Amino acid sequence: MSRPCEVQKCERLSRALCDCCGKHLCLQHLHEHNELLFAQLNPFIDGLNSLGEQLKMFNFHEKVRDCYWKLEQWRVECHQTIDRFFEQKQQELGRNVMTKIEKHQEKITDIQIKLSKLIRDQDVTQRDLNFLSSAVNRLQKDMNRIEQVKFSIQSAPLLIDETLIQIQETNLQLFDPLIFSTIAATISYPKGSWYSLTSNDRFLLIHQAPNLCLLDVTLSKVKESLWPHGKLYDMCWSSSLDRFIVLTNDSTYLVDHNLSSTSLAQILPKYKWFSCTCSNEFLYVTVERWGSSIMQIQLLPPMTVVKEWKPPESCTADDFIESIVYGDGSLALAIRNRAHKSIRVDLCSAKTFDRLWSFVLQTDYDRTNAIRCCLLGSDEWMIPNLHDNHLLHLSANGKLIQRIAYQSTPYRINPFGSIIAIATAVSINFHTEDSNLAQEVPQD
Repeated sequence: MSRPCEVQKCERLSRALCDCCGKHLCLQHLHEHNELLFAQLNPFIDGLNSLGEQLKMFNFHEKVRDCYWKLEQWRVECHQTIDRFFEQKQQELGRNVMTKIEKHQEKITDIQIKLSKLIRDQDVTQRDLNFLSSAVNRLQKDMNRIEQVKFSIQSAPLLIDETLIQIQETNLQLFDPLIFSTIAATISYPKGSWYSLTSNDRFLLIHQAPNLCLLDVTLSKVKESLWPHGKLYDMCWSSSLDRFIVLTNDSTYLVDHNLSSTSLAQILPKYKWFSCTCSNEFLYVTVERWGSSIMQIQLLPPMTVVKEWKPPESCTADDFIESIVYGDGSLALAIRNRAHKSIRVDLCSAKTFDRLWSFVLQTDYDRTNAIRCCLLGSDEWMIPNLHDNHLLHLSANGKLIQRIAYQSTPYRINPFGSIIAIATAVSINFHTEDSNLAQEVPQD
């Protein structure tokens, strides 16, 4: 006997059992139910179409541009190494030939001197003639041997170690503000320490007076080295030089990646520096003065200023550039303006210096500490607001995403692997989503 349709208020008899909902339905409601299920496919269709368009817009060349540049630099440097080796062997071959010729010439010159003396003195004996005959014969035999000498080159093919270049994929995850809800580890600042910090893929460089210190990804101290060069204004990492660049007010130092050596970079002309940042090709340094200039310095030796942006291009005469940070072809500038008693962040093109956007901070102008921006892995920015102990999270186009309350005044922010390091007045706080790392890091 047929059951009634299980849809409320339907008086028709059921014709089928729906596998999806397990209800007995009449033909009309079975059809409606089927259409309803099909309608739920539309969001998937729209989503897949959107992903397809997003994939079409994906800029492959932009993603690999920096890596291509590094490969090209490696190729150029290898060619230069081969050229130097070639020139060395070429000179060695030339020296071997010239040494034989020079020695033979010395023997000829000696006989010529003796012959000239005999002619000058007009005193020749048979013994002298026998000596000259024997000497000339020996020289002729030596000359014959020289002419018969042949050089051969034995060379081995240049074998390339495949491990010289390793391509690694880095997954840049979207930023999660909940990372700041807990502190994984803290390292205290001894008296006299400077807030600057920077990192490469392996190490975080900090200043713990009186030393520069390297921390690895587990936040263990790998090495420390005495820093005797005075106030440390800023520092950044150069992958092209494989060096840390450390800035004082009047000097720029190149620090080896493992702190094994420190050298003074000879950069002309000399200025009073204030902040620095690096791209693959250039070092960007700001000048400490109202109406700040920005120097673009080539990294490959000799390190020379190739471009200078001056007011009004760099900023106005009433502006002081407190910090500069490079990221993905752009320069983020934290700027203090004395006329309007304001602080803003400008994002500019590193090539044309066109302003891309500007963000004005609601902060206390009279605070003396410089503000430094931080580029997050998702092309977003974070700015420490010293006035009310907040972190300002900005989108890639300079719009405020959120204000994140912080437990103390944040001065510097530096991403390091899965960790974000924040320098405060008394310590560096480390935040991470990695629960294992949070349990393993050494507590100060």
